[in-house]
Amino acid sequence: MIRYLIALVFLAICGFAGWIFYKKLVVKEAIVQAVVIDKAQSVVLGTVTVNADYTTEIRSGEAGRLLEVLIEEGHEVLSGDVVGMIDTRDLTLELEARQIDLDLARNRVLVGNPKRFEVEVKQEELTEVQRLFDLGQRSERQVNAATRELLQAKEDLELSELIAQTDIQQLENGIKVIKRRLDKMTIRSSTDGIINDVLSEKGDLIGSGAPLASIISKKRVVVAEISEENFSGLKVGQKSVVRFLSLGGALYDAEVLKIFPSADPETQRYSIQLGVDISQEVLVPGLTGEVTITTAERDNAKMIPTRALMGDHVFVFKDGRLEFRQIVFGFRDLTRVEVIEGLEEGELVVVEYLGGYRDGDHVSIKERTGLRNR
Repeated sequence: MIRYLIALVFLAICGFAGWIFYKKLVVKEAIVQAVVIDKAQSVVLGTVTVNADYTTEIRSGEAGRLLEVLIEEGHEVLSGDVVGMIDTRDLTLELEARQIDLDLARNRVLVGNPKRFEVEVKQEELTEVQRLFDLGQRSERQVNAATRELLQAKEDLELSELIAQTDIQQLENGIKVIKRRLDKMTIRSSTDGIINDVLSEKGDLIGSGAPLASIISKKRVVVAEISEENFSGLKVGQKSVVRFLSLGGALYDAEVLKIFPSADPETQRYSIQLGVDISQEVLVPGLTGEVTITTAERDNAKMIPTRALMGDHVFVFKDGRLEFRQIVFGFRDLTRVEVIEGLEEGELVVVEYLGGYRDGDHVSIKERTGLRNR
């Protein structure tokens, strides 16, 4: 039994020694890239959302029952396009009645005011009283009384004619109001856009100002959300690059157009508006993505891939082995970092599987090239 245990211990020791020997003989392979001289960029990262420039509603200008709804969700409409019709029959009958009243009032004016005959009579009576006064057959009091009656008749005539004209104007204005109401019973789009949602159906009884449909603008706005710590370096006109998640890996040039001064109270993130070099037809409200905004640049900088970093250290290939070296870095973008101290142009740094290496590891290398902007 003792001999058996001794044999097991011996085998274990031999196995461990063999494993140590194997580890020293096995050479790992490391994927490396060279330090290159290029332009360094300081960037701010953010998330992007595509919004419609505005969303509004198409509303009925008049109450009534919908006879027709001429739109569906997704329809494109232009400002002034007819999108719905309200039953106008009751209002049309009212318009016809007002028109009859107006024609009658105008005809009365054409025929003449009957009060003008009363003025003529009073004028003749005054002339007769004046003649008799001159003959001494009427008193001055009678002449004055006849004069007052003539003036009263003239005032009555003027007032009657004024009332007639006022009645005509009121009827004309009433007809204009009815025609305006009839016009508003043809519901039109107030703007160019795309129908987002139809809110009423044929046969519905709707009130004045009730929404028929919601409409979104055809113009798209790209808004980026930026963290509070990165906001201070942003300026209008800064160049940026946008990638939309559902449009694959394509990158689109962009520019900062507007910076909103206050942060969202819940997220403490600031919003900026971007102008993106992309067709408006491609941008769909709700589309999301990422933005990289360039806030500063420096020429002739030593650059390495960001994925070579382990904190502030990198693995450097030197004389067949890896050296775990501390560096000082500066500007960094999505894929690259500027090295201020610790590396020289042409040195090779490990860029993949960094956790599998230790300082002093003996490795073979496979070099990767092509470190450039974007």
